Amino acid sequence: MKLLLRLFGLLVLLTLLRPGEACAQGVAFSCDGTFYQIKQPSGESTSFLYKVDRSTAAYSTQPLDINLLNGISTNNLGVLLNGLAYNPQDGYLYALTTSGLGGYNSEGSLYLYKIGQGTDAQGNKVPGIVQVSASPVTVSGTNLGITVSTGTFDKAGNYYFTAQNTGGTSDYNLYKLPVANVTASAVAATVLPLSQTTTMYDMALNPLDGQLYGSNWSGSLYKINPATGTVTTIADSPNANQAAASVGTMFFDVAGNFYQ
Repeated sequence: MKLLLRLFGLLVLLTLLRPGEACAQGVAFSCDGTFYQIKQPSGESTSFLYKVDRSTAAYSTQPLDINLLNGISTNNLGVLLNGLAYNPQDGYLYALTTSGLGGYNSEGSLYLYKIGQGTDAQGNKVPGIVQVSASPVTVSGTNLGITVSTGTFDKAGNYYFTAQNTGGTSDYNLYKLPVANVTASAVAATVLPLSQTTTMYDMALNPLDGQLYGSNWSGSLYKINPATGTVTTIADSPNANQAAASVGTMFFDVAGNFYQ
């Protein structure tokens, strides 16, 4: 997906906190077809969460104040994130940190965050975002230093993500992170090489066939087998090499209908 911009539809089955300060993130999200957007507003160094109003022809966004800062509700997540995705196993949104510098990750590591509605079961306001673990994401014991471009979950709660290669990097792999296995000392992902050197700008899982579908910067559509890494071209974009044709969001509903 386009860096720092993610529209996410909960149709797929459906505080500014620093590490170590995590409290409750509140109740989970409902499977109600709501779209959410994470972006980094001009002049800001963190991501902000928005709810998309689709009731009119021209969509609008409204701040979704799920976080707490000095006792005041805010949509400022307090950290720069990308790869927003909904986990059908627990109903929460997840995302990974990003440096915001295209394909280059100046931090050299990634951290996993969990986002809830920011209210507890009694309706009291609580911080709506927590860092899941103080440990960074690793592959075979080594810190993973990519800049995340996409993120999506399968039905079992496995989080799949890929890298954005726009800063001279060339990471053409599919990463898999079983969120349920994350502990305070381990956030271990596995890696699977992709059969094509294609950078996906967004990616979603089809609940009917269990395959991943992604789109590159010019809008071409691909199918990815999450078990083998095989990439199959579904449709080439007529706007080849035109970044303006790139797709910033894509998702499936429970019937397998594809949206972008």
